[in-house]
Amino acid sequence: DADHLYKTLAHSFATQLGLELDISGEWSEWLGPNANLDAILGKLLAQCGRPVCWGIDEADLLFDRPYTNDFFGLLRSWHNRRALDPGGPWSKLTLVLAYATEAHLFISDLNQSPFNVGVRLTLKDFSEKELRTLQDRFEPLQGKDVSPKVFEVTHGHPYLSQCAFAFLAQGGAIEDLAAKAARQDGPFGTHLSRMLVSVAHSEETLAEVERMLRGRPFEHPTTRYRLQSAGLIGSTEDGEPHFRVPAYETYLRAALS
Repeated sequence: DADHLYKTLAHSFATQLGLELDISGEWSEWLGPNANLDAILGKLLAQCGRPVCWGIDEADLLFDRPYTNDFFGLLRSWHNRRALDPGGPWSKLTLVLAYATEAHLFISDLNQSPFNVGVRLTLKDFSEKELRTLQDRFEPLQGKDVSPKVFEVTHGHPYLSQCAFAFLAQGGAIEDLAAKAARQDGPFGTHLSRMLVSVAHSEETLAEVERMLRGRPFEHPTTRYRLQSAGLIGSTEDGEPHFRVPAYETYLRAALS
């Protein structure tokens, strides 16, 4: 729950900075988790004489929690306060968040999202040349020429490409990779089911994806931005939206039929 997570984060923050924290004395039961964590971290930062960089890996593990919007809205508020109070304690804090792209499907209020501010570094899809380099990192595949087939299936999607090469390196056939790419029991099954959960999280997003599957235009002006930011779609040379990976369209069409 939120209380347990926030207290753990406060304790970890203090411990890694070498600062004392009496969490039971600082935590006020009549305040909400956001207000408590905000107050505690503000006091800890005030004690620091140097800048603090706080890295949060796999932030997407919190995307489906009841407190998702509250927590990430709090992170956004810390980012904003660096500019509003450049001489205050929050000016010392830099946040680095690593997350899966579907963040943009879970944060309902874009104005409260920390994922569209600051410096954003996006892992782009691999080119065919880069995919060949990745193939050579898998010892059983060295000297073979499977990367063109893998590119046809994954379009250079970094995570799916790694899954594909791992499948082949473990003895899987290239024909099976193509045949099972959009199946729940295939090498991408876990990723595809997670994508479906992300899409179905919002009735509005689900309806928009169904419109795209039927060849209809999006109803809401922000849909294209959200789906593209989430890594679900891309754009053709003439600007038309299309599914980033062929398996996405095949899987969603079957799952939502």
